[in-house]
Amino acid sequence: MRSLFYLLNTLFSTRINDFLIGYFLGTVALGYYAVSYRILQVLIQLLVRTTSAVSLPTFSRLKHDLARFRDAFYTVTRLTSAIAFPVFAGVAVLAPQLVEVFFGQQWLPSASLLQLLSIVGMIRSISFFKSSILIAIGEPVWTVRLKLLSVIANLIGFAIAYHWGIYAVTLAYMIQSLLLFPVGQWIISRILSIPLRTYLRQFSAPLASSLLMASIILITKYYLKDSINMQIIILISCFLLGAITYLSSLRIASPNIFHEFINIAKTILSKSTQKEIA
Repeated sequence: MRSLFYLLNTLFSTRINDFLIGYFLGTVALGYYAVSYRILQVLIQLLVRTTSAVSLPTFSRLKHDLARFRDAFYTVTRLTSAIAFPVFAGVAVLAPQLVEVFFGQQWLPSASLLQLLSIVGMIRSISFFKSSILIAIGEPVWTVRLKLLSVIANLIGFAIAYHWGIYAVTLAYMIQSLLLFPVGQWIISRILSIPLRTYLRQFSAPLASSLLMASIILITKYYLKDSINMQIIILISCFLLGAITYLSSLRIASPNIFHEFINIAKTILSKSTQKEIA
């Protein structure tokens, strides 16, 4: 019964926005939201998969060793933030170019929604392992409670915001994600006996480096838009400059996280190469 309830609750929480937006705001608004939300989902799956393949199996093995469990949790959150933060920061800044290049100018209204959802993407990425951790340590009921709380908050946010259109609805969704993030992390911190401040400190270097990268990309866009009309050239130029800025900043701010980041990148690249050879 609990697993059935969990399945229904998960399905309800992931599809409710589509239903509400389509019913109250129409198919046009739903189309713009669907494009931006699809990009969010694809990025989360790609980014989280890179760390889950390496770290997720270790949670079950370490559930009886709390100290090593905490170390594994710290490692996976550091790696996830180091990968996800710069990607979503870059997407937020380059959303208009990304939407125009990959979907066409007719979908440009989705860009402003994608910028808001990029913040949701950061939160979701570092919260992705929360359910797995709660299940591994024998506390699955907290996962259900948190999902129910998210659904209720989402309904309240939609009821308040839908009068002002799809942008307000997306903004309410982002605010709801920001407000609920500390709740889930407080539960994890309490169960694993992790000081919340110590846990949040794991994200400081990736976040600061990502913000610096985003600032550099913004400046680059400002000077390129008057001289370069091709959006794909702007994307490539900003991507290369952003990657250099982020990695350089991360190496200075936190050498340990930088080396972990490089090691996971080498592991992923090595596995990809082995698959191509096979």
